[in-house]
This record gives sequence, C-alpha cells and structure tokens, in this order.
Amino acid sequence: MHLNRWKLNPLVLSLTVMFGGVFLTACSDDSQQKAAEAVEDVKQSTSEAYEEAKQTTQEVMDETQEAVSDSVDSAQEAAESAGEEASDMAESASETTQEAINEASEEVDEAVAAVSVSGQDVYSTCVGCHGANGEGGVGPKLSGQAEDALVEKLKTYRSGKEIGPMSAMMIPNAQQLSDAEIKAVSSYITTL
Repeated sequence: MHLNRWKLNPLVLSLTVMFGGVFLTACSDDSQQKAAEAVEDVKQSTSEAYEEAKQTTQEVMDETQEAVSDSVDSAQEAAESAGEEASDMAESASETTQEAINEASEEVDEAVAAVSVSGQDVYSTCVGCHGANGEGGVGPKLSGQAEDALVEKLKTYRSGKEIGPMSAMMIPNAQQLSDAEIKAVSSYITTL
C-alpha cells in the first residue's frame, strides 16, 4: 500500500537524531550550526511525512468505510427485494393452494352427493311415463340410450329449453334435479 513508503522506522529516526547530536558535539560552531539545521530539516521532513501519511491513512479509512456502507446498503436492498419476491411467491402459492382446495372440495361434495343419491329412487318418478324398464309408454323409450346423452337431455330440460313434444312435462320435473341426481338417474337408466 502507499502508506509503507511514508512509514518511518523508529530505529532509523533514533539513529538520525543521535547522529545529528554526535555531529553537533564533534564539529566546529559552523559545522554545528549546519548540523543543527540538518537535524531541524530532518525533523521537519519527518513531521511533514508523518502528517501526509496520517492524512492518506484517514482518506483510505474514509473510502473503505464508504465502500463498506455502500455494500451493506446494497445487501439490505437485495435482502428486501428477495423478501418481497418470497412474500409474493408465498401469496401466489397460498392462492393456488386455496383454489385447488376449493375445487377438490366441490368434487368431493359432488362425489358424496352422487353416492348418497339413488338413481333408482330418482327414476321412481319417471316410471309412469317411461315404464319400469325404460321401455317407453307415454314418454319415449330410455333403455339403450348412452349415459352422456341422457345427462345432456336432462340438463337441457332443466335449463328450460324444449327438446320435443313432451318438454312441457319434462322441464318442471328436470328443474327439481341436482347435478348428482341427473348423473345418478342417467347411470341407473343404462342398467335397465
């Protein structure tokens, strides 16, 4: 570092002062005067070098402290940003999880309703028009139709749309059926 060139070895300084002192005592007055001036010059140079080294050290310390402070600020900003991103991710995950739970809950409710609904019980109100075995009568024959087709027709009736000449009778009956009941009765009819 730059400070090493200004660093004065205490031994060198002591020798310089002692050497100056020996010069003073061993020389004539004129020489002693010159030696004293030389010692003063050395002291002055040493003092100036010390002050310059002290100032340079302070500047380096200030720059280092500023760099450390900037690094700490940058690290704090990065941590805050990461914290915000983590919070956003957690919130998004929570919302997605809640949506999945709601969907699963609806599916479970439908499955439970379907299990608890007897297609045979629902069909008991249809026997008068469609026959005990779905062979038809007043209403059309139901046996032999696909489950999906039966579900679609019952949902169409439930929505209030007419399909055929018996729509006036079917619409009020279908409007009383839940999705689970439509599924159960359609499934039961396929077994006839």
